[in-house]
Amino acid sequence: MSTPDDLRQAYQLALEEAGVPVNLAAQCAEITAKDDASKPNLGRSADDQHLIDSSMEWMKAKGFFER
Repeated sequence: MSTPDDLRQAYQLALEEAGVPVNLAAQCAEITAKDDASKPNLGRSADDQHLIDSSMEWMKAKGFFER
């Protein structure tokens, strides 16, 4: 069975493999590990969402979504 830490690590690795810088990938993995589906915007702050958006921009720039 996967633990929350296993999932956080897997998400971080997936982001890194998609071209997201290590520090940003780690921050995004921490944010998503704390997501709460019962809260608006998964309980993310505006700063959290900005970091997630930044990771998506990195992935777009690396052509990840064109695969």
